[in-house]
Amino acid sequence: MRRAVSGSGRDDGGPRPAPPRRRRRGRPATSRWTAPSTQRVYETVCAVLARTGLAPEQVLARVIALESFIYGSAYDVDAPADIFEVAGAQERLPALGAAAEAFRAGGGTRATGARNPYADAPFEEGLDLLLAGLGD
Repeated sequence: MRRAVSGSGRDDGGPRPAPPRRRRRGRPATSRWTAPSTQRVYETVCAVLARTGLAPEQVLARVIALESFIYGSAYDVDAPADIFEVAGAQERLPALGAAAEAFRAGGGTRATGARNPYADAPFEEGLDLLLAGLGD
């Protein structure tokens, strides 16, 4: 049982009960991750992957791999544009500096107006590689 600490307005740090789930329009409360529309998307992706001949026990792992890649890339878009710049730290970060310079020299960055010019090309290349390997 939780008790308020006298006069502080704070509790004693004990476990908090889960907040009540709201119901909308007579439907049971669902998380946004188990909502019917989300599950229909997963159903579609699973059905497409199953049609590739992938073993049934591998389908969900491929869905999760795609999802992880896409969500991770979404975070990458908002990374600072200078995240790989090592100006003034070349001696301390020689491998990162060399990799960033080679990437830029090879045309890896794109002037798309994105916050992170490093995000688009690696996403497209990674997605191509991931999609090509889904059926393996």
